[in-house]
Amino acid sequence: MVALSRTKKFNAFSDGLYNDLISVLKKSSVDPSVTVLLVTGDGKFFSSGADLKDPSNNFKPAEDGMTSRNTLDRPAGRFMMELLGYTKVLVAAVNGPAVGIAVTMLLHFDLVYLSNNATLWAPFTRLALVPELCSSVTFEARMGLSKANEMLLLGKKIDAKTAENWNLCSCIFEDVDKGGDAFHPRSIGIRVCDKIEKELLSIPLANNTSKVRKGIHLLL
Repeated sequence: MVALSRTKKFNAFSDGLYNDLISVLKKSSVDPSVTVLLVTGDGKFFSSGADLKDPSNNFKPAEDGMTSRNTLDRPAGRFMMELLGYTKVLVAAVNGPAVGIAVTMLLHFDLVYLSNNATLWAPFTRLALVPELCSSVTFEARMGLSKANEMLLLGKKIDAKTAENWNLCSCIFEDVDKGGDAFHPRSIGIRVCDKIEKELLSIPLANNTSKVRKGIHLLL
């Protein structure tokens, strides 16, 4: 289990955080001892999305009108590509509010669990941003055009129950510690770890079967 931990910034994504996650994804993907990677958040937030005050997120267009740095060359783009090609089982334990890329990336996780105080918000239109990480496709595929546009076009913030009804998570964890410590025995991260251990990792040959299942999913 890894926890996003920039609590003073509500776990906002900076170049540093992207690079840390890239390293975790790369190393765990080739580590034979890792079958499942679970991502959660430290503090009250899962993540407040991109850190708009990080200078790396504010770059000027080149003279031809195109951005001076290709998105895929930047840490955010490299993180997205690592996420899309990740070969192990990827699980999210969303402990609180999730914004922007912290929401769009969930559509690429194999399992998503929310605490009952979690909210999902993708306010791209009000920020004059293009929805990232294939969300204009994945949101519609997951919940239909109308609901996808409620989130992406109208910027609707939804609670955990709505997210469950709209097929954005597996289930909601009600009785979790909300003190902010990602590694508290009753945090949603640890609760989900216990669930994965009991229902997947304790099964004989689970490591091999999960790899085959994930491989089929990536091919599709």
